[in-house]
Amino acid sequence: MKRKLCGLLVAGLVLMLLPEHAPAEELAQFNLSLFGYRIGMSFDEASAVRPFARIEDRPGQKGEYCGIIDDLWIDDVEIRLQVWFVDDRIYKVVGKFSPALVEDLVSRLRSVLGKGDDESILLQPPDGGQISNRVQKWRFPGMWVVLIGSSVNTRFATLSLVARPDAGTISPGEEGAS
Repeated sequence: MKRKLCGLLVAGLVLMLLPEHAPAEELAQFNLSLFGYRIGMSFDEASAVRPFARIEDRPGQKGEYCGIIDDLWIDDVEIRLQVWFVDDRIYKVVGKFSPALVEDLVSRLRSVLGKGDDESILLQPPDGGQISNRVQKWRFPGMWVVLIGSSVNTRFATLSLVARPDAGTISPGEEGAS
């Protein structure tokens, strides 16, 4: 069942390399989507992918809100989805899933997106023990795909598609896009 879920999650993350008729420096363009949502997609376009259960404003952030889907089920496993908007355009998509699937999903994503960067860290708190924070990041023009899991978070891990604030794509700024 874990393998099927991971396969469906990877299928939800589509990477297409589209040739363009442009000068050599713009010969190709990445068109990434996560669960059918793309960076820069309008609220109306996103609502057409699947209806949101609710919309929540981000307090103190004018024009920023989140569309939430609590009950997205894939192969009898729950995915909690957050689609973040600023000025009615998507800047971040976050899927939360069982942390037991992290390593298998990293392996499958590597086969689709390439090796990426392993930015995992091992923390050793003063009171003893270890905390493992698994972070795998794939960088693309204008956006990142990020998978995060932690040994102390037994409730969920996340897979995100995020606009890079330094690339001039849609973003509420460095604070909101991280």
